[in-house]
Amino acid sequence: MIRKYNKNDYPSVLDIYARSKLDELRFESRSFNLLPLDKDQKRLAQLMESDIYVYEKGDVLGYGARYKNEIRALFVHPSFRGQGVGRELLEYLLGEISGAVHLQVAKTNDPVKNLYRKYGFVVTRELQTTYSGVPVLANEMVRPPAPTKYTNAYATWVSAGVVLKTFLQKPPKGIQLGGGGPSLLIHRKKWPA
Repeated sequence: MIRKYNKNDYPSVLDIYARSKLDELRFESRSFNLLPLDKDQKRLAQLMESDIYVYEKGDVLGYGARYKNEIRALFVHPSFRGQGVGRELLEYLLGEISGAVHLQVAKTNDPVKNLYRKYGFVVTRELQTTYSGVPVLANEMVRPPAPTKYTNAYATWVSAGVVLKTFLQKPPKGIQLGGGGPSLLIHRKKWPA
C-alpha cells in the first residue's frame, strides 16, 4: 500500500536511504562514503519540502518524493528490490504529477535510466552535482506531458535541445510559442482516419 508519509516513518526513511544511496553511485569510477540523510542538510531539506509517499507492507519498504513536477527521491530497501515496489512508487508519483516530469540520476546508473526510459523519460541534459563533497555527473531526464484527448495534429515539444513528439487533435487554447522555457511548436496536419 502506498500512503502519504508521516513523522513516524522518519526512522524507516533514514534506514532505507542509508542502505540504498550508495547503490545509486555504484557505477562511478571512484568510491563514496555514505553521508547519512539526517547529516546531509541540502538533501534532507529538499526531501522535507517535498510530498513524500511510502510503500508499506507491514514495514516501510520504500519511499518516493516529488516537489511540483520533479521526482526528488525513489528508494527501495535492498531486501525488497525486484518485487515491484519501485515500479509501483514510480507509477504512483507519475500519477500525482501533471505536465512534464523531471528527475535527476547519476549519469553512470544505466539500469535506472533504462527503467525511466520505459516510462517515456529521455535524457535532456548533463549536469555536475556533488555527493558528500565529491563531484558527480548527473543526467536530467524529462517525461513529456501525457497525451491528451487531442490526437489529430502533430506537435513537437522542444526542451534543452531534445525533441519529443506527441500527436494532438488540435492545439489547446492558450499555447504561447517562443519565450524562455520549453517551446511547443504546433504543425497543423490532417492524418488519415
